[in-house]
Amino acid sequence: MSLILSLVSVLTQAIAVYMALRLIQITQRRSAWVFISIAIILMMFRRLETLYISAHGDGIVIPIGFEIIGLITSIFMLAGVFRIKPIFQSIKESHDKIKESLSEKEILLNELRQTKQLLETVANGITEEIMLISNDFEILWANDAVIKNHKGKNNGTLGMHCHKLTHHSDIPCCSPTEPCPIVDCELSRQPAIVHHTHIMDDGSNAFVEIVVYPILNIEGSAERFVHVSRDVTLRVKQEEEIRNLNKILEQKLKQEVYLREQERQLLIQQSKMATMGEMIGAIAHQWRQPLNAISIIAQEIHDAYKCNEMNADYMKETIGIILGQIDFMSKTINDFRNLLNPSKTPAAFFVDETIEAILFMFRDMLSKSNIAITFEKDCLVEKCMSVGQPNEFKQVLLILLTNSRDAICSHWEKNLLGKDIQGRITISISKHNDKVLITHTDNGGGISDDIIDKIFNQYFTTKPDEKGTGIGLYIGRTIIEGMGGSLTVRNVDGGAEFSISLPSGELQVIETQPLL
Repeated sequence: MSLILSLVSVLTQAIAVYMALRLIQITQRRSAWVFISIAIILMMFRRLETLYISAHGDGIVIPIGFEIIGLITSIFMLAGVFRIKPIFQSIKESHDKIKESLSEKEILLNELRQTKQLLETVANGITEEIMLISNDFEILWANDAVIKNHKGKNNGTLGMHCHKLTHHSDIPCCSPTEPCPIVDCELSRQPAIVHHTHIMDDGSNAFVEIVVYPILNIEGSAERFVHVSRDVTLRVKQEEEIRNLNKILEQKLKQEVYLREQERQLLIQQSKMATMGEMIGAIAHQWRQPLNAISIIAQEIHDAYKCNEMNADYMKETIGIILGQIDFMSKTINDFRNLLNPSKTPAAFFVDETIEAILFMFRDMLSKSNIAITFEKDCLVEKCMSVGQPNEFKQVLLILLTNSRDAICSHWEKNLLGKDIQGRITISISKHNDKVLITHTDNGGGISDDIIDKIFNQYFTTKPDEKGTGIGLYIGRTIIEGMGGSLTVRNVDGGAEFSISLPSGELQVIETQPLL
């Protein structure tokens, strides 16, 4: 019986040794489990020794109680090893997971270190100043540009307040013209852009453009800020130089505009002076009839006096006739004086009435030259009104009338137009949408195709020097364009047609140049 118990005890301890060796492989803790295995092996050899003594000893008998105790010890030892194995297996799996997790974290940490190094390298390579600032204005990080521009050291810059570094001030920026971008960014939680004047270490000022970006925490509050400042001193100085140049150019432009306006006014007056002879002839034509009437009345007064026919009624009637003729002559003078006086400011005027007024003054003079004038109106429903300088518009009409008369007379002189054929000038007026259209047509033979594009050029004329200055049509187009219209020409059957287009209506604002 003792022999059987010893054999079972030895087998149990052998299994315990095997399990202990397996635990060495599981836990990777060789030293601890080697000692346990050695202890179990020694116990196993002890049991083998006991078994050998029992089998070959000369009368030596080992008490069975001890064998039972050894067997129970071996069984408990085996059970303990079996019980410990899953615990250590779980510990091993947890250890592997922790090791794998730590390995992943180490990889992430390495990646973060590399990313941080890369970002710092990039940030240090940027010429703009970049700082990481807390919400109490403390500089947490700064790139090399900050250290270089402010001649500081990294250890000295970190921990400083940004207003101390950039403005040499002990208090944060609070000027209305230079507000603190960090305060604005913290309140709005949106990027803030401002322009400041930073004080450099050498005392010079630098104009900078600052952009501050918030870094929000989990609650959505801004605790840190990325502060990027760009030196725009050169741009600000260039903009100031451009503004100064623009002011100089503006002054020169105003001066040039004034000089050109003076020149234009001088040309207009020269054009009026060039037509002075025509006006005097027209005045003489207009005065001839009333002067003849007054002369006849004077003779009648003399005869009535001799015949004792003068009484109160006769004198009243005669004086009324004389005053009527004088009033007509005075009106004629006023009409021509108004024609010579420039219009100071743009005014609304009836185009058709203005044309009739100029025809009234010059119709007799043209009729004397065997030229008939026809005025055709297509504005029967409403008056044709425009905005501009009516006296200058009359001058344009006079220029066209005299040019047509000279062309017709030249054709008669060159026998290009029969003497028995009457000269003809037709002026028509119509309204189309928001435009008043005036056409002036004659039978003066038209304009040669090789010069028709040049007739509006300044000082261009086909007349002899004593008859033309070359500024009439140039001034005419200038006046019409100044009223917001256009003046064009084309050849028609037997003559030329000038077309004038003017803006229609009182309500339309016309940008015109004031005439002095």
